Amino acid sequence: MLRGDLEKIVLATSTGAIGAVMIASAVRSFALHNLNVVQRILCFLGGVLFIAPGLLHPGIGLGLVVLVFCWQLITRPHLTSQG
Repeated sequence: MLRGDLEKIVLATSTGAIGAVMIASAVRSFALHNLNVVQRILCFLGGVLFIAPGLLHPGIGLGLVVLVFCWQLITRPHLTSQG
């Protein structure tokens, strides 16, 4: 049963879900494309921090997740068209 203000319930549910996805991404070694070792560690730590209560730890987790996704966007393999 969920107890508390709607804001706290939504915050806890959303940060928990995002944290779980990030931990799963680190375990599977894939986000936008394959993760390297450093990205996996950052993704895992970001996911764990997202699940932590409060605003400070999820904020740090958000920073790590954004860092990994930006890194992934910059280093993504480019598809070439054949034809």
